[in-house]
Amino acid sequence: MQQNQGEFGQVALSFFNKNNWNSWFRVTYYAVNIWQNYKLDYAHSHDRLELLYVYYGEVTLLYMENDQWKEMTLYSNDYVLIDVDILHAIRTSAGVSQVISIEIKLVPNATSALQYSLRHLISCDKAIGELFSQSQRVIRLSDSGHMISVMHELQHCFEEPSGHEGTYFDLLISALFAEIGQDYTQSNYTVRSGIKYLRSATDFIASNFHREIGSSEIAEAAGVTLNYLNRLFTEQFGMTVNAYINHLRIREAKQLIERTDIPLTEIYRQVGYKTNQNFSKQFTKQIGLAPSSYRRQLKNTHLEKNFEKNNNFVSDLPG
Repeated sequence: MQQNQGEFGQVALSFFNKNNWNSWFRVTYYAVNIWQNYKLDYAHSHDRLELLYVYYGEVTLLYMENDQWKEMTLYSNDYVLIDVDILHAIRTSAGVSQVISIEIKLVPNATSALQYSLRHLISCDKAIGELFSQSQRVIRLSDSGHMISVMHELQHCFEEPSGHEGTYFDLLISALFAEIGQDYTQSNYTVRSGIKYLRSATDFIASNFHREIGSSEIAEAAGVTLNYLNRLFTEQFGMTVNAYINHLRIREAKQLIERTDIPLTEIYRQVGYKTNQNFSKQFTKQIGLAPSSYRRQLKNTHLEKNFEKNNNFVSDLPG
């Protein structure tokens, strides 16, 4: 479902630019959409700020930042703010998901009651000011409890317009931004507390990755749920707990191959793998060569260097 309102010919303003905060502006409400198993995997951009909310399921956002594509995974009750003219694409993981999108266009040189409330929020609310002062123009937050109810109210207004919803829209958009500020404040607290849990988890992994360990065991040792721990690892390291364990194990195995003559059949056990097949699969995935091929390459390189060194020695002998 989509509703269009507003002046499409006007140049859009960005919330992420302080120079716009004192401008006379109003919000043009452009669209509220609800999608099941949403997928928009071609690169596109808008002249509106987009708020993409994952009601349930898992969604991957790809976006362009500093001429490089980046990836962000959103889970249930996560949402992301995407600034105007940011190239992005959206993919859903396997399974059921529902996404709510609100697109908001900020236009200059217009008058409405909303301009006062939004100017007040952006300039006076510390959290909102910090949020839109960041260098990032794609920001992920998590709903601390009330964002979804405001979005549902906006959805209801679009689906069943009464002809008197203009002022109510203004109030809802202001409420939306107020919730964003609260969620941003909460996220800062969560990040600070999350570092403590990350340290507990990574310390536990470093001490135990040589044996068989499961991600649930690590979460229990850190004192958090597995979903929350995976979210922390994804945000900080760009990988899940299991992927981090594999990364650590293969790094250790690579060093053992480079520095020792320990047989490969022993190395995979030392770094915590139960089977050589799984070890070889993970090693090849990360290093680009099978363990045996990597060791053979190292030996050949070593022989070539020694041969070159001996040739240089012989050529330097007096005739």
